[in-house]
Amino acid sequence: MSEQKVYDVVLRFKIDDMTEKGADIPRRELYRELRAQYLELTGETSAHLATLLDISPQSCSTLASGSNYRLPAWYIILRLCKLLGYELVITSDTVEIVEDPNFVRSRDVITVDEESEEESG
Repeated sequence: MSEQKVYDVVLRFKIDDMTEKGADIPRRELYRELRAQYLELTGETSAHLATLLDISPQSCSTLASGSNYRLPAWYIILRLCKLLGYELVITSDTVEIVEDPNFVRSRDVITVDEESEEESG
C-alpha cells in the first residue's frame, strides 16, 4: 500500500460535471483568489506581482476584474500557485488549490550584529 498525500485545501470550486461538453475551469476566479492571497500575504503591489507574472500592471488588474473579457493564461495561474506554495488539483467535478506539503515558506529574517547596532545609535 502506498501512502496517500493529505492536503490542506485552500480553495475549492465545485463544478457539476467537468466531463460535459463546454464545461470550463473557472480560470478568472482562480486567478482572482490567488492574486488576492499573494498581495495580502506579501504586502507587495499589483505592479510588483505583474513583473513576477511577466504581464503588464494593467493586465494584472483587468484579468481579475474581467473587464476586458480575457481569461488568464494557465501559466499565470500555475506561477501564482508556485509562488504561494500551492498545487492545482483537478478532478471530474472539482477544482482545488491545495497547500504543497513540501513547500517551505521563506521568512524575511533581519539579523543585526552588535557592530551595526552600535553604529546606528
